[in-house]
Amino acid sequence: MSCLYLAVFFCVSVQVGVSFTPLKRIRVPENYRGPWPWYLTKIEMAADLWQKASLVGNEDGMFELDPVTGFLCALKPFDREEKANYTITVIGGNQTMTVNIDVMDENDHTPVLDKSTLHGIVCRGTQAGVSFLHVVATDGDDPTTENADLRYRIIQSDESWFHIEPRTGAVSLTEQGVTYLSRSDVSHFRLVVQVKDLGDRPSGFVASSNLEIVVAENIWSSPSSVSIPENLRGDYPFLISEVLWNSTEVRYELSGSFVGDLFTIDKSGNIYVTEELDWERQSEYQIMVSALNDEGVLYSEPLHITVIVTDENDNAPVFNQNTYVVEITEATRKGSLLLELKAEDADDPSTRNAKIEYNIQSQEPQLPRDGLFHIGKRSGQLTLLDDSLKPNRYTLIVSATNWAEELGGLRGSCTVIINVKDVNDNPPVFIHNQFLTFIIAEDAAPGTTIVTLTAIDDDVETVNKAMEFSIASGNEDGTFRIKPDGDENAVTVFLEKDLDYERVQEYRLVVAVKNVVELLGVEYGPNSTASIIISLSNVNEAPVFTEEKYEVQVPENTLPGALILNVSASDPDIHHQAGLRYSIRGDSRNLLSIQEVSGKIQLRQLMDREQYGDTYRVSVLAQEAGDGGLSASAEVVIHILDVNDNIPTLIGDYRSEYFCTPKREEQRTIITAFDGDSPENSIPFTFSLPKNAELRSQWMLTAINGTHAYLSMRSHHLDSKVHKVPIIIADSGAKPQSRHVSITGIILIIIFSHLALSAPRRKAGTTDDIPLKNTI
Repeated sequence: MSCLYLAVFFCVSVQVGVSFTPLKRIRVPENYRGPWPWYLTKIEMAADLWQKASLVGNEDGMFELDPVTGFLCALKPFDREEKANYTITVIGGNQTMTVNIDVMDENDHTPVLDKSTLHGIVCRGTQAGVSFLHVVATDGDDPTTENADLRYRIIQSDESWFHIEPRTGAVSLTEQGVTYLSRSDVSHFRLVVQVKDLGDRPSGFVASSNLEIVVAENIWSSPSSVSIPENLRGDYPFLISEVLWNSTEVRYELSGSFVGDLFTIDKSGNIYVTEELDWERQSEYQIMVSALNDEGVLYSEPLHITVIVTDENDNAPVFNQNTYVVEITEATRKGSLLLELKAEDADDPSTRNAKIEYNIQSQEPQLPRDGLFHIGKRSGQLTLLDDSLKPNRYTLIVSATNWAEELGGLRGSCTVIINVKDVNDNPPVFIHNQFLTFIIAEDAAPGTTIVTLTAIDDDVETVNKAMEFSIASGNEDGTFRIKPDGDENAVTVFLEKDLDYERVQEYRLVVAVKNVVELLGVEYGPNSTASIIISLSNVNEAPVFTEEKYEVQVPENTLPGALILNVSASDPDIHHQAGLRYSIRGDSRNLLSIQEVSGKIQLRQLMDREQYGDTYRVSVLAQEAGDGGLSASAEVVIHILDVNDNIPTLIGDYRSEYFCTPKREEQRTIITAFDGDSPENSIPFTFSLPKNAELRSQWMLTAINGTHAYLSMRSHHLDSKVHKVPIIIADSGAKPQSRHVSITGIILIIIFSHLALSAPRRKAGTTDDIPLKNTI
């Protein structure tokens, strides 16, 4: 029995709670020649199930299951070209197993050229490297393997004039070939081309064929311009021109100043227009024709074709409006230009198709006679021929015609309405334009009405009667404003802003009325203006402080009697000044006094920051003298500045502290200090011993932080007795304050030096995170 290696892969699909089907994948070569049966793979299931097992997917009888060994066997050779993959499911009782069999390709097919003799055409002028022919072969083997990986070459040629691309079979001229064709009159070539499989490997199946190449002349040149009438009737597409590039493989493309498939070209080079052209849409088209090989490469520069669309008279003149309305007055002079009409013809302006003449076809009414108006035949200017017009409405029908009234000319028309209007020759005037003085209090609220003015106009037309009002003078600061009073011929003058008697005591307003439209023939007179005098009455006003809030900084050691601030208020009533008196409100500590007339604020007593805090707030009152005088108040904020006026003190009772002799390591006690001043005048503290050599040889201080220090023995041995240790504590103010304090410590004699006793723990001050422990 022959042995053959099979590639086997296992894949198991698992789902919790259900049976699963093992999956095995194997690869087998095609064209196996025996012996038979061919044992492929063993089916993994219970041995007693092999005899009862059935095969699903074995419709062509290629397989059987050996009931003794459990092997899946092949009964005949595989042919990948006939079938490349098999899926066999073995079912035995409640067990199944699926085997995927992939047939591996072997090189058992020879490449096939489609013809024994191939033919091609090459055009003189073809550039080197631009293919004009593709040699095509097929191979029945697996195209994804090298068995069908084909290579082409030319095996018989007298000269190296041609080149074939090994992978694609594209045939092109070499540089030598281009030169040779340009200098000789050779008409054809005969070549032998070969195709081989297995890619670049030297072995493989080979096929060959003759290649006959005909040399064609280059007739690639731009055709003449093409003229096409617009609206041309006939069958479309319509042939308009043709081009030709002589080559085996050629396709043509069009591009240019057209949209979509308006112009097309077939494979023979015939160029067509596919629908009627419209000169008004586009009068000329520029078309580029390209000849390309099968790879999309240009054989030569594109050709240029111009398509000219000729115009026909298919558009009537069109006015830019259907109806024109002209407004003139009865005073319009003879010869005046009323309107310039303009009609457009979409046809070619260089032809008579677009030459236009204007005419008046009718006039209604014919009063006082017909022919009151004239229009220029070429200009379209409408003028007045008669100045005896009366207020009326005239309707003219005006035509515009091309071809100058010749047969076949087209006409368009419009309507001109001429409204002859009344002239605005009467100015509006006020019914009353002189008034007694208006008296108003200076505290009158904005919106207060002063007076309502009414005007009339004797013109007839509403447009000539329309009026507009304005305050011509006296209101430069915008204190007053006017607004319509419901009636379009009346206006109300009202207060717009607050009044101030101390600034202005009287206003003299001039209100003018004019027509909205221009006044003709006359001027506006004095009756078109109204004079209004407004006098203000004074109202008592409350005093006003120079500031809404006063702020001052006062050091806490400022002596009583010192001037710390001067507040000031004024009376807005400059014409009726009243004396002001100052007083203080909210001085609950009785720290301040104020001079009644001057507003000077002085200290009554020291302002202790530690007692009163950083800020002290009061208010000051300014009141007019006399009964019923008005008053005003302002806030005073005093920022009390800290000075270094507190001496540091020691916190805690140290009388129970003790030390052991001889000195033990880490034997120390913590001392804590406090200062009532602000941080900038208190912490950090400086802890030191007096300048006593003996004392400093016995004791030492070590700073922990800004408020704590360690006291410990410097000397190794001290007498066993009560020791008083003087300590100097100084703050960090600009002028430091210091205090001398003494700490009493008891020295114990230790008989057994190896015995360690722990002193009681003590919490010093408020610093919880500092260990308070003496160790002996």
